[in-house]
Amino acid sequence: AYLRATLPDTVTVTWMNEDSEQDLWYDIRLQPKQGGEPTYVEVKSTSTRNKGIFEISVGQVKAAFVNRNRFAIVRVFRAGSREATMVPLFNLPALCSDPERTGVAVNIALRQQVEAGRAASLASVTGN
Repeated sequence: AYLRATLPDTVTVTWMNEDSEQDLWYDIRLQPKQGGEPTYVEVKSTSTRNKGIFEISVGQVKAAFVNRNRFAIVRVFRAGSREATMVPLFNLPALCSDPERTGVAVNIALRQQVEAGRAASLASVTGN
């Protein structure tokens, strides 16, 4: 709802999981109405104000490298409250290439997660 209210009318906002989980590597697609490439948004939320670590899937890491500036992870802090804040992370590969400067790092942890009979590897992202 926030993106629909704040983005210009020239962009169509589609919440992919609005009705049910779609198991995609992104939650929201931003499509320019005049054509052009969409931007994909993955939302990672926490009810805390400072939890900097969150998990992303290997598919999301791959998408970040393929789509660069057309893929953003939006970290929502204090989700569900009036004090909620959003921090967009565009071009994750570039952000992670200099963690001392940007405060963003990707730590690949090969953990096995059993979902529907299959194992998946996860990556975690840390940020200051």
